[in-house]
Amino acid sequence: MAAHGAVRLMRMNANLSHILGTELLCAAQGNELRTPLQASKPLQGVIATLREVSPRLEVDRYLAPDLNQAVSLVKSGRIIEAAGQTPLIEIDSV
Repeated sequence: MAAHGAVRLMRMNANLSHILGTELLCAAQGNELRTPLQASKPLQGVIATLREVSPRLEVDRYLAPDLNQAVSLVKSGRIIEAAGQTPLIEIDSV
């Protein structure tokens, strides 16, 4: 049972990275729509890091490449670092 549980956990972890990447894109877009209000410095760092690989959505476009980039940022831990935190574990290999 433990091996089966481990395999399921790996799939769940990969799925979680996709969910967080999607939420990251949505949250950044929503935050930018609230201009001139400003987010906290850590959140500004997160959005700036995301915008390095995924420009703000101005016109309708295919979002799969943006989603893949956001997932990569989540998996690499760069989002955590952009917020001024230290990743607890290296998740890039998962």
